[in-house]
Amino acid sequence: EMFEEVKTLLGMNVQRYEDGSFSLDVTAKIKQIYEDHPMLNQCLPSIYPMTQNTPKDGEPSTALELYIKHNFSSLVGSLIYLSTTCRPDLTQALGRCSRGMHSPTYHHIQILEQIFKYLKKPENRALKLFFRHDGAPIQQHFREISMDKPDLQTIVDPTPEQLKSGNFDPVVTF
Repeated sequence: EMFEEVKTLLGMNVQRYEDGSFSLDVTAKIKQIYEDHPMLNQCLPSIYPMTQNTPKDGEPSTALELYIKHNFSSLVGSLIYLSTTCRPDLTQALGRCSRGMHSPTYHHIQILEQIFKYLKKPENRALKLFFRHDGAPIQQHFREISMDKPDLQTIVDPTPEQLKSGNFDPVVTF
């Protein structure tokens, strides 16, 4: 062959499988963020990018919270790249957090800290793209992914109650 198989593209690792599917991940980019901002290594791993708890009121008080506040726009910018390439699991939390881009409140800082806790977890989620020739609708593919990863619930297939009320976020909820 004249061309080699692509292994990386714009900072994403690319892995191709025999069935024609491939996966994209940004593990190197995530590691680079932690190297550029060593203070983030204080974050303990979490399995959720956003908690359901109401954020506390107050002011940043820990060294980590103050660091996040001072570097807020840079950190959010790094995460926007991740979420638009192959980490859609960050989108909802990042959308809420980025509302404070120019004047972050304690609430925004807590959300951003939670995202970095989530990125610290050892399991890396790659976005797997695959081709199906069995005619199954796309919702079926997302439903299969959700069943495989029970902590994810896709909104591609909302319940009738959610559709009637309009009470659902159009990305991914946790």
